[in-house]
Amino acid sequence: MSTFKSPLVQTIQARIEKRDRQALADLRSGLGKDLGESPRMLPYLARFLSGKSPYEIRAIHLTASLMAFHAGHTEGNINLASGLRMIQDRRGTSAPDGPQRTSEEARLMAIMEADPEDLPHYLEAAVKLCESAGVDLNWHLFQSDAMALLDPNKRFREHVLRRWASAFWAPKSGDSEATEESTISQEDE
Repeated sequence: MSTFKSPLVQTIQARIEKRDRQALADLRSGLGKDLGESPRMLPYLARFLSGKSPYEIRAIHLTASLMAFHAGHTEGNINLASGLRMIQDRRGTSAPDGPQRTSEEARLMAIMEADPEDLPHYLEAAVKLCESAGVDLNWHLFQSDAMALLDPNKRFREHVLRRWASAFWAPKSGDSEATEESTISQEDE
């Protein structure tokens, strides 16, 4: 699990705990917009933007607006892919073998295939789904992952995609698939 603690996330969490409705409304005003189109966010974000690259600024803006929308935070290792997997598991909608995908899997695939310009739109849709399903996210992880996904260095993006793939598609420790694999590896010995 990441030990990254974002000062931005800690600041927004404090606003949530204080029930600072004005600040949260101002931060939510950035949903679906670029930072330049949402000046109400600037008083809260300015101190986090100094010396940052354009992709880091986009990640900060995205994290702040989405966290103000979906205030559910956990310190657990719940990244966005884990959250989508939790929703899929709750609904009992795991995809059948074949070409069909669940809506949660389709959202994750759209994020994984999106170019950095379109990525905020897909991340926003997935976060809104988590919010509506009552799935809390680790916003420290979200910001770190968003920075990596928006970074022009593909190596960082690929690292996040591998972690997310594992979080979503790897069998859980009680799944019949995991038990089957364990039995097969024991028979091979």
